[in-house]
Amino acid sequence: MFSTISSCISNFIWSWLFFPGLIVCAGALTISCRALQFRRFGLAMRLTVGSLRLRPAERRSGTVTPFQAAATALGSTVGTGNIVGVSQAIAMGGPGALFWLWAAALIGMIVKYAEVALAIYYRRGSIGSGPMDYITHGLSRQRFARVYGVLVTLSAFCMGNLVQVSSIADSFVRAVDACTAGPMLSPAALRFALGLVLAAVTALLLSGGAGRVGTAAEALVPLMSLLFIAASMAVVAVNHSRIIGVMSTVFIEAFRPGAITGGICGVTTAQCIQWGLRRSAFSNEAGLGTAAIAHAAADTDDPAAHGMWGIFEVFADTIVICTCTALAILCSGVNIPWGSVTGTEVYQSALASVFGARISAVFMAVTICLFAYTSVMGWAVYGSRCAGYISGKRGAAVYGVLFPCVCLCGCVMSTKGVWQIADMINALMSLPNLISLLMLAPVVGKISRKIDT
Repeated sequence: MFSTISSCISNFIWSWLFFPGLIVCAGALTISCRALQFRRFGLAMRLTVGSLRLRPAERRSGTVTPFQAAATALGSTVGTGNIVGVSQAIAMGGPGALFWLWAAALIGMIVKYAEVALAIYYRRGSIGSGPMDYITHGLSRQRFARVYGVLVTLSAFCMGNLVQVSSIADSFVRAVDACTAGPMLSPAALRFALGLVLAAVTALLLSGGAGRVGTAAEALVPLMSLLFIAASMAVVAVNHSRIIGVMSTVFIEAFRPGAITGGICGVTTAQCIQWGLRRSAFSNEAGLGTAAIAHAAADTDDPAAHGMWGIFEVFADTIVICTCTALAILCSGVNIPWGSVTGTEVYQSALASVFGARISAVFMAVTICLFAYTSVMGWAVYGSRCAGYISGKRGAAVYGVLFPCVCLCGCVMSTKGVWQIADMINALMSLPNLISLLMLAPVVGKISRKIDT
C-alpha cells in the first residue's frame, strides 16, 4: 500500500509540478541567457572537454579540479538510469520516448548550467554547498535550503544507494550463474559478501572527502563511458540495416504512438512524452540541483565558464550515452515487454544477440558495477555535504557511518518498492530548486554575459 501511495504521489508531482516547472524555468533561463546553450555550445565543449589536455595548476586544499567535479557529477548521473531508465522509458512510453528524452536534454542544458554557475557564484569560501548556498545567500531562505538538504540526504540513501547497490548485486549474481555450472556460494551469501566489500570501499572513500571521490571518479567515469559506448555501437553496427527504420519509428511514434507498431505499445502521446521527460530528468538530474553540490568544491572562481560543465554533462549523459542504450535495444530487435517496468534484462538481451549470453552477462556485471558504484560515490558526497549543512560536523560523521551500512542492506534486501519512493523524493527535491532557479534567472543572465564579452 505504501508503495502504491508513493507511486501515485510521485506521478502527480512529476506530471503536474516538475515538468511544467522545468519547462517554465528553462524558458525563463533561456530568455535571460539569450539561448546560451545553443549559441555557445561549441564554446561549452572547448571550455570542458577541450581543456582536458591542459595540466591543472596547484589547487586549493580541500577542493577538486573542475574535471574531477564534473566526473563526480557525471558519475552520479551515469548510472542505472542510462540502462534501466532508458529501457523503462521505451517499454512504458514506446520508441517515441527517445525523442522526448532528447527534448528534455536540450531544455535541461540551460537548467544545469544555471545550477553549476550559481553554486560557484554564491558559495562562501573555497568549498560550497550548491543549491543550499544560492537558496540561502541568493534568496535569504535558509529554512527552504534546509528542506532541500533533508530531501537530498534521504534521496542519497534511496536513489543514490539502495537502488544502485541492488542493481550491482543482481548483475553480479547473474554473472556468476552464467560463468559457472552453479555458484560456489548461495546467492544470499554472494550478496552479503559483496555488500561487505562495497560497504568497506564506500567508508574508505567517504573518509577521504570530495578529493578522494573526485580522484576515483576521474579514473572510472571516462573508462566506463567509453566501454559502454563501444559495446552499444557494436550492436548497432551489426544491425546497421535497421538504423534508418528505427530513427523513423522514433520520430513518428513520438507524436503518434502505435502508428508504426500497430498499437503494440498501448500508450498514448501523453504517456510517451511523460516517460521520455521523466527518465531524461532521472538520468541527467537537470532540475534536481545535485550536480551543483559536486561543483561547489571545484577550484575555480569563474561561475560563467565553470557553468559550461553543466551543459557538457547533460549532453554526454543523455544525448550520447542514453542514445547508445536506446539504439542498441531498438536496432537489435530483441523482445521488449511493452507496458512493464523493466530492469537490465532488455539491454543485456540486446548485447547477447551479438556477443552471446556469457560475455554479455559478464559485461553487464562489470558495467552495472562501474555505473552504479560511481553513482554511489557521487551521492555519498551529496548526502555528506547536505548532512553537514543541516547538522554540522556531527551530522556528517553520523552520515558517514550510516551510508556504508545502507550499502550492505541494499545488497541483501528486496528493493522493489525503493524505485517508487526514490522517484517521489527526487520529485519533491526538485521543487525548491526549480523555484529558486526561476527567481534567480536574472542573476544567471548577468553571470552569462561574461561568456559573451
